[in-house]
Amino acid sequence: MLLVFASVILVIAIDYYPIDVANALGPLGVVFAAAICWVAIATVALYFALRYRIPIFTAAALGLVVFSYFNDNHAIGSVPGGAPKRIRIRAAFNEWAAAKLRANTSNPNRIPIFVVAAEGGGIRAAYWTATVLAQLQSRYPQFASHTFAISSVSGGSLGAATFLAALTERPAGRQIVGRSRAMLTQDFLAPLLGRLLFSDLIQQFVPVPVVRDRARAIENSWERSWGSPAFHDPFCRLWTRAPKGDVPNLMMNGTIVETGQRVIVSNLDIANDLDDTQDGLRLIEGDTSLACAIHLSARFTYVSPAGLIRPRGRPRGDWRHVVDG
Repeated sequence: MLLVFASVILVIAIDYYPIDVANALGPLGVVFAAAICWVAIATVALYFALRYRIPIFTAAALGLVVFSYFNDNHAIGSVPGGAPKRIRIRAAFNEWAAAKLRANTSNPNRIPIFVVAAEGGGIRAAYWTATVLAQLQSRYPQFASHTFAISSVSGGSLGAATFLAALTERPAGRQIVGRSRAMLTQDFLAPLLGRLLFSDLIQQFVPVPVVRDRARAIENSWERSWGSPAFHDPFCRLWTRAPKGDVPNLMMNGTIVETGQRVIVSNLDIANDLDDTQDGLRLIEGDTSLACAIHLSARFTYVSPAGLIRPRGRPRGDWRHVVDG
């Protein structure tokens, strides 16, 4: 019983303090701790089930099936302030190109234009993307201002957003490289695994959402690792932190489970401009935090939950789930 009591305490601790507790254990430690805790709890449950002839495990299995229809606690929330003001892709490009042409007095008819594609691949892709972009910016200070957009997916979205957040702080020289590396050498997996294997596992057997969304564990990890408010603040606010045109536009790609369509979270209004594509912020009906916006493109299967977009006043058939792009 002492082990069961310790297990309950650990479940509560990881639910409330996933970053501190899970990082202290490490990813492998979280897995072993979860195995010990659930074996202890299941052993006690089995004892009472046999002694009093209560079908605990049958009831739990039925609850898991039935409650899965009601207990989705992975809703994507919008931040206060309503829908952000955004412009269409073509208008944004024409405005951006005209400004660059005016600034290029040596050759006003020609300017370099870059578009970056950042692929996925977990934290490796995030680190590689942020480091390469930061190195380019460090060596060629005009690189970012001549990059119209970055299109990213999965880990590449985390790397691209880290680079843009570093740009808004306007660091000098190689500081932008160090800032990006310091962010992406942290352990983001342990807090997510902690919520997955402890509190979020309990949620599967409860008819209504009662525990915190495990997605917030990794999003909070990103926010804390960055230090300044950029990852916590509204996504579109990122482009107000630096002079207009100095920070490339960002298009982070995800996938809608119900339709298979691409969904893009962007500071640009992409509605009706790209075939078979949904605008993420239009679906959310507002803005969301930068960390949450990144995660909509980087929800690794099984580890991260599918993000639920639940439009206000719309029937369940219009709800959408977003997963890794």
